[in-house]
Amino acid sequence: MIDPSQTDFSTLSDMIRQHAQAAAQRLALAEGAQTLSYGALDGLMNRVAAALQRDGVKSGDSVAICAQASVNYAAVFLGALRAGVVVAPLAPGSTPESLARMVQDAQAKRVFTDAGG
Repeated sequence: MIDPSQTDFSTLSDMIRQHAQAAAQRLALAEGAQTLSYGALDGLMNRVAAALQRDGVKSGDSVAICAQASVNYAAVFLGALRAGVVVAPLAPGSTPESLARMVQDAQAKRVFTDAGG
């Protein structure tokens, strides 16, 4: 049996930060012509986390994201994780009524959408 106190674990946020420190210019995300280096991703994650905290979203609270997969979606998702926030990904093709129920069920403090959402 594995003793959890003897196992080193890292969060995804920590791993991205460590990679950004070691290879800041290396490509982290790409979608078409839009790209983001690990250094830029790490900085954007910090800004998302800080904005959530500034707006009163606390660790353990939830936010919802209703958007197409994109570099921005990933940055918001990862930034929310850095803030200790639970992310509820919502399908952009859902009906408005269904989305409203999902946001309510998730008790989302904030909802992020893209131009299509």
